Amino acid sequence: MSFALDCKKEIMNTKRKPEHSKALAFGMLFAGSRQTESNIIFYSANPEICDYFEFIFMRGYKLSGEKKSTKITNDMLSVYEYWINKEDFNFSSQESLEYKKTIESNDVLCQNFLAGAFIARGSVNDPLTSKYHLEYALREAEMAVYIQHLINSKDFNSKIAKRKNKYVVYIKDAEKVVDLLRIIGAKSEAFKFEDIRIERDFSNSINRIINCEVHNEQKSMNAAKEQMKYLKYLEYNYPLEKLDKKLLMVMKVRYDNPESNLNELCKIIEEYYGEKISKPGLSHRFAKLKEIAILHAKNKQ
Repeated sequence: MSFALDCKKEIMNTKRKPEHSKALAFGMLFAGSRQTESNIIFYSANPEICDYFEFIFMRGYKLSGEKKSTKITNDMLSVYEYWINKEDFNFSSQESLEYKKTIESNDVLCQNFLAGAFIARGSVNDPLTSKYHLEYALREAEMAVYIQHLINSKDFNSKIAKRKNKYVVYIKDAEKVVDLLRIIGAKSEAFKFEDIRIERDFSNSINRIINCEVHNEQKSMNAAKEQMKYLKYLEYNYPLEKLDKKLLMVMKVRYDNPESNLNELCKIIEEYYGEKISKPGLSHRFAKLKEIAILHAKNKQ
């Protein structure tokens, strides 16, 4: 079972008052129906969702319709439908238009409407995947604009995109996804999403730190190898008595600690030689030794 379906089942298993059931049924029908001349038809590939719509519609509107099941010839999938006579219910009626305005001004009705629309045409990525994404995939631009308006009235900053023949209202921010799941009634799944997200982000953060440390360690080792190369050249080719005592001390410390990084060498110099030196200062001395070695090698040619 998918995470999105788990969210929908939690919403469907929530007890609600009849007036809230009405808003939820309106949201399901608004997002998940098509119309003929005389009927509004709610449809879903999931029989549980179709059965739930029948229950919630009858509870909220005290109306009934006709349940049907048809096959899609191309891929042999079943589509479950619930037919409602337009004489009983019509989106274009004055009553429905007024009800849409009521939903906009009432937080609880708005939340139930968005919950219903999510059950019908919503989806959310499993938090174990690499991308966070919640969406409503709708048939008409007008539907998408209305749902986006309701979502964004609660500061979610959702966007609309056209995907084939659908208008998709979507959110990609992980915290916003969690907040919207809570608002529409999938509270347990929202907590699960948040726990997995935090664990995943923490794990990614640890990995980044480890990778950074490995990279820095490798960088330090490469720098130490290069320093040893120039120091050995000076040892065998340059009159060391001409070198400054501070440079000779740095050569000895590096020879004795071939794998230490600059910070570690600074501590060793302070502990054993009583000189407090900064990392840039030590780096400058190695650069000076390198410069002397290169210049001497050029003069020998």
